[in-house]
Amino acid sequence: MCRMSSYSVNKEWNGSNCFAVVRVAVPELPAGSLASSTFEVGLRSDMCLSIIAPPAEEAKEAKEAMAPLAQTLEVMLPWPVSFDDSSQTVKYNRKRGELCVRLQKQNATARPIGVSIARLSFHDLVAHRVVEMGADQVCEGRLLNELTVRQNLFWLRGLINSQHADRVFEAVKHESMAWDLATADSVDGFPVFETYIRSAGHDHNPRLMTMLSPAIDSLTEYVRSRYNCHTATACHALVRRYLPDERRIHPTHYDQHAFVTAVIALKPDMYDGGLYVQTDPRLGTRRYPLLEAGDVLIHSYDLLHGVRVLEGTRYSLIIWFVDSPQACEEGTAPWYVRAAELG
Repeated sequence: MCRMSSYSVNKEWNGSNCFAVVRVAVPELPAGSLASSTFEVGLRSDMCLSIIAPPAEEAKEAKEAMAPLAQTLEVMLPWPVSFDDSSQTVKYNRKRGELCVRLQKQNATARPIGVSIARLSFHDLVAHRVVEMGADQVCEGRLLNELTVRQNLFWLRGLINSQHADRVFEAVKHESMAWDLATADSVDGFPVFETYIRSAGHDHNPRLMTMLSPAIDSLTEYVRSRYNCHTATACHALVRRYLPDERRIHPTHYDQHAFVTAVIALKPDMYDGGLYVQTDPRLGTRRYPLLEAGDVLIHSYDLLHGVRVLEGTRYSLIIWFVDSPQACEEGTAPWYVRAAELG
């Protein structure tokens, strides 16, 4: 049975439609604590919110085979949720340690929805080892399968410190940049809202490239080593923006133009949601990594991923690596041919 929990209901306006927002405190997730932010949330029914909280430390360390791995909290809502898709319904405020659940109007007719229809899953990034990158020691971790390189998400923390990430963000935000508002995106056909600072190996924004060159050089060496490709080249670098009145999502896709993609977090405290990855097309495999400023996420061309900004403003700095200078110059993707040949 879905148990009752304390909550407050606030009215908010969305255009001409008034909807309610229930704010549910999550005691297992202390406000402002990223270390306790790994959890999943879904809908068991249209009025029952299910929160799967991380296991307690003593449960993790327990040696008994039947030790619990997680705790499920279920919260009864005062009336039905607004959307069938919980990614539209539930938002998590990391700073306050609470879930915001959007509901229908109080007098709306309830619509039946399926059980476990969708799930938001936020995951901490845990370091697995320290890697030497030039004169720096950088933490490296993996979010997905720890045994594979392909179809995995690697992350680096310490290559770019938060202060430098903030300076890059301010430069991106305030410089006069040629934002492309007309080109249709290859994934969904909507405007790309992006600007290139490097394309086909040619730099277009000297100031930003000067700020980023040391990090790009270190990332190039990392990609060459991690993906066993000594000719890997940083071919393109671009910034995408996700503003409330522009783009909010970038649907699930594979990167067509990149052998390896690196995404640098500039100001992750300005938004909730952001980049997610999936191991297959099922929504249940979707994972949102929780980032700090300067974190770098790295994945190969064969990892499903996308973007959904649940709230706030997001600027994303992306570097696309190809497997050789020749592929960069010619605009080809020979890694797909090799993958096809290998089956």
